[in-house]
Amino acid sequence: MPAATLIPTIVNNQENLYEGNLRYYFRLVFNSPNAQLPYHNFRHMTGVLCQTYLAARFYKERLDSKTRRALFIAAIFYDFGHSANASDDEKEVDLAISLFKQNILEEDKLFLPEIERLIRATQWPHVEMEADLAVQIIRDADLAQSFSDVWIQQIVFGLAAENKVSPLEMLKQQRNFFLGFKFNTDWAKKQFGGQVLADKLQEVADLLDILESGD
Repeated sequence: MPAATLIPTIVNNQENLYEGNLRYYFRLVFNSPNAQLPYHNFRHMTGVLCQTYLAARFYKERLDSKTRRALFIAAIFYDFGHSANASDDEKEVDLAISLFKQNILEEDKLFLPEIERLIRATQWPHVEMEADLAVQIIRDADLAQSFSDVWIQQIVFGLAAENKVSPLEMLKQQRNFFLGFKFNTDWAKKQFGGQVLADKLQEVADLLDILESGD
């Protein structure tokens, strides 16, 4: 299912995978101050939500509806208000948690500690914590954008702009990044491991060959 179609399905809870809906939180993210950043933008936030949803659907029998709701809220909100400062992710996560606390629905306050824990799980480099299934899912979903059709625009150009390096330098960094990929869940390994990962490494090599060759 394409992401554009999947978003209303998730937000309206059309598959009854969690409790309630995410319409209120989606409106906040749609109008978030970072929605138009080069990388930490609306596409990134909703992309992580979509991948989290697909993973949670894969593990439907292992997660209850309350846990899935907490997971989806954390996924859509974990980069809310991002300043495009890639040098201090702890500060960015603190900001997202602070803004979430200011905007949390009354019905979700009971689950605030779990939502906060899952947002904290995305901090990069990853912080030490119990890596239960929900934590594993959101971490893998955060990495999944590297395998999307828009990864060149989002990462090679977008993240390069936020990190203040050239797109070519960012592309060069992708090789070691992909070589170091370690997935947490069987879902991610099936979706992005093996030949998919090998093809991505080859794509990076081919792109660098085109850009750096003199012919």
